[in-house]
Amino acid sequence: MRWLEEWKEPLGVHRFCLVHIRSNFTQKFRNERLKSLIWGAGKANQTRKYEEYMSVIFSLSPEAYAWLTGGSVRSEQWALCKDGGYRWGHAITNMVKCFNNLLQESRFLPITALIRYTFNQRVDLFVKNHKMTWDQMYHLPLYGWKKYVANEQKGRAHSVQVFDHRRGNYCITTAYRQTHVGGHAQTVDIENRTCTCEKWRELKFPCSHAIAACFRSGLNLMSLVGPEYTFEAYQATYESPFNS
Repeated sequence: MRWLEEWKEPLGVHRFCLVHIRSNFTQKFRNERLKSLIWGAGKANQTRKYEEYMSVIFSLSPEAYAWLTGGSVRSEQWALCKDGGYRWGHAITNMVKCFNNLLQESRFLPITALIRYTFNQRVDLFVKNHKMTWDQMYHLPLYGWKKYVANEQKGRAHSVQVFDHRRGNYCITTAYRQTHVGGHAQTVDIENRTCTCEKWRELKFPCSHAIAACFRSGLNLMSLVGPEYTFEAYQATYESPFNS
């Protein structure tokens, strides 16, 4: 499939599951610390943190570093901060496994029964989610709303320093938590919708730092949310009817 024009960029973007990459990696490089480091590098949202992990990998094994940076796979194929935001923060294929679990009962059925069962499952799922799209209890669909509320609660604890009010540039310092983690400074550019934590770019959803900056600027918080998270997008996903 990789040779078909329809599956080449920009129509098709190929990214790998971090669990499988790590499994293949550890078969060749049997080192528990390297195994932990590749996971940290792959999950890192910030390029700075990715480079810190990769620097340690290089110091432990230049061959392992070469394997991860073009020798066997390219960085953009497995590392979140390098993939251009195509995976929306998903480093593994658990989302696909959710669909597999939904269809477990259909295993070993005759082909006609299998098709009918799969069809009925899809219809029930679409009807359920289509109904949810019109039950607008919050400003966003439930998944997005929970994400927003969690980031808002964090954002209210951050301190904000204005760099340039006209251009929407702010320095956000995170609050210290009970674990003594915190006190990190991130720079938010509201106009270009970027934050140095890089989660905004990766998820297309405002991070807690961006929300803290928005509190200070007085902007409408919902205006920062990517259109993919809105009720309009959710409704469009489940709008098409089924035919028996």
